[in-house]
Amino acid sequence: MNHSELDAENEPPPIVVAVMDRNQCRLGTAVDYDSAMTLWATLSEDPANGDEVAGYWARYRCPAVCEFVDGLPIHECEREDALAAIQGHGNWIAIDLIQKRLVAGTDVQPLGRKATLAMVTDEKGKQHCPLPFRLPPWWELHESATADVVSTRRESEIPVPRSERQVGWRSEC
Repeated sequence: MNHSELDAENEPPPIVVAVMDRNQCRLGTAVDYDSAMTLWATLSEDPANGDEVAGYWARYRCPAVCEFVDGLPIHECEREDALAAIQGHGNWIAIDLIQKRLVAGTDVQPLGRKATLAMVTDEKGKQHCPLPFRLPPWWELHESATADVVSTRRESEIPVPRSERQVGWRSEC
């Protein structure tokens, strides 16, 4: 899947992005497509808050997006303002880090739980900078959704993944 072969006149329109965690809500009303998809990709790491999203950004970013998540046109806001910003159109994504949900509006191309996007296509049509993502199985994904889905609770309880690993260290002194 690739969109970068489009010329500047046909670039996908900016996406409204809302990111909610326990401490704050962030809103970007004109986030470029590549950056919005990079935010989506950071969810592969199961971030718990906005600081973790920022920490994972470098793992997923390509030259088409800003170096740090702080460079995105996103600001703190009230949750009600974020919900109001996605009402009335379908070109938005809402990332709920509390309830482990990703909700995408009706105008955002469905990508599913697992995909790889080519972020750059050269003049010969060769694709570069793959952006892989795999939404963890405990995350809910709602694609082609209406804005009211963001205000509802999860459909199911969040299963807590547990790993029962015992790691032995052997020191020879």
